[in-house]
Amino acid sequence: MNVRQNRVKPTEKQIKAINGVLTGKKPTQAMTEAGYSPKTASHARQNFFQSRGVAKYLAEMDKKSRELFKMNLGDKLVEVYLKGLEASKLHGRNAVEHPDYLTQLAYADKISELVGWTKEEKTQIFNNQYNFFSFPQEERGGFNKAFDRFMRNYYKT
Repeated sequence: MNVRQNRVKPTEKQIKAINGVLTGKKPTQAMTEAGYSPKTASHARQNFFQSRGVAKYLAEMDKKSRELFKMNLGDKLVEVYLKGLEASKLHGRNAVEHPDYLTQLAYADKISELVGWTKEEKTQIFNNQYNFFSFPQEERGGFNKAFDRFMRNYYKT
């Protein structure tokens, strides 16, 4: 490792985004919440995961994982997700343990997404907004009359 690599430090945004990804958020969402622009966040593979600061931070986390858990970070994350498939919770006065199906489903969905069995549904929302007052007076008057008729018919008693 050369001297220049030792001076590389992850930025606060990079740390926040990586932590978001590690808690289960999608890279685009984690980057946006960390303060990256939507354009930069939409190209996470090129703009983010290839950066030296992110690589340095992940290497540090991997080192800590090896020290604490005696396994690399990837293996530890897999272990956590697999344990999540057996999640349970305590119920009642006697604290009887029962399966936590909602948590198990969340872990199963996340694993399925990470492995590539399911894809994120992309929904596009169209927010077309019109300035009513930019239309000519005649059109606004016609709209108002038609809307008035509609409301009277709708609220007939």
